[in-house]
Amino acid sequence: FILSVLSVSSQQYFELRPTGFVDIKDSTKNYIVITYEGKTQQQLYDLFLSKLTTMYVSAKNVLSTAGNNTITVNGFSNKTVSMNFTYYYYYNLNYTIVFLFKDGKVRVDGMNINRIDGTFGQNHKELFIVGRGSTLFGSQYIFNKKGELKDEKAKEQLENFFNEEVDILKNSVTNKDKDRSEEHTSELQS
Repeated sequence: FILSVLSVSSQQYFELRPTGFVDIKDSTKNYIVITYEGKTQQQLYDLFLSKLTTMYVSAKNVLSTAGNNTITVNGFSNKTVSMNFTYYYYYNLNYTIVFLFKDGKVRVDGMNINRIDGTFGQNHKELFIVGRGSTLFGSQYIFNKKGELKDEKAKEQLENFFNEEVDILKNSVTNKDKDRSEEHTSELQS
């Protein structure tokens, strides 16, 4: 329930296709660029790193950096996708997101799903983006081999998860600017 409430307020950046995530505005791109006028590469890197560090239980095990221009997230999320058969099945998500920084810009790149799986009683199942054959008593898929959407709910849940992550990070930079502006205004009023 909380996920669906949050997803309504999140902006949509990425759409899941059989080939992976693409820019919702330009499906030829598997990345987006967020612009921040007046911010240096170092400022953007520091702001994103600071926010990402607070988003994960063990950030040192999830985040890796290359210089001051790249942050890679190798994340894991419990119960990201749910499917209702006779019972609810919850799938865990293992993913990678790469952030590249330049003056005034952040490129969100490499949004990859490494694995979606779960254990249900004695059974281990995987959820695939594209089908690999029969799903009877086996793994599930979102798109069939022809690229036709077969599980809209799972697709939406994955899109919502990644779009919320991007939205939180994007807004954390904007909100920090707003907070600083409000602090400066209140200092002037004192």
